[in-house]
Amino acid sequence: MTSTATTPSVATAPKQIPWQDEWTLNHSQMDETHHEFIAEINHMLAVPDDEMLAAVDQFIDHTVAHFEQERVWMENTNFPPKGCHIGEHDRVLAIVQQVRQMVAGGDFAIGRRLAEELVPWFNQHAQTMDAALAYVLIEGPDAEGAPKSHDGCAC
Repeated sequence: MTSTATTPSVATAPKQIPWQDEWTLNHSQMDETHHEFIAEINHMLAVPDDEMLAAVDQFIDHTVAHFEQERVWMENTNFPPKGCHIGEHDRVLAIVQQVRQMVAGGDFAIGRRLAEELVPWFNQHAQTMDAALAYVLIEGPDAEGAPKSHDGCAC
């Protein structure tokens, strides 16, 4: 029996997402985790169909740990817009879980679409919410310029 799984063709495969300098927030642990996040996205873009569910599950495992680490940092610094930031993480994870169910049902293209759609979300999230958190982690919650309320938060 032959496998029906396919690898995206060179003509149709989305190109890999390169790291953007504006995603570097000068907090080594956060930057490392964000590099891993982009690597997980690139993995979902590149895997053949028969590996997509495992790639989505791997992305979920990474992202749950990633978001939990940020939650701990927000709690430890009493980060004022933590509710908004955590809420955004929860919404992303809910969407990823819905997509996972579709991939499990055989819709492999939706896994790649998820990966594509996560890039603009991450771009905005990293440069706003995560940048504010990184600033607080580096400079301290009482530093001039640190968020004192929901400033800069879209909640």
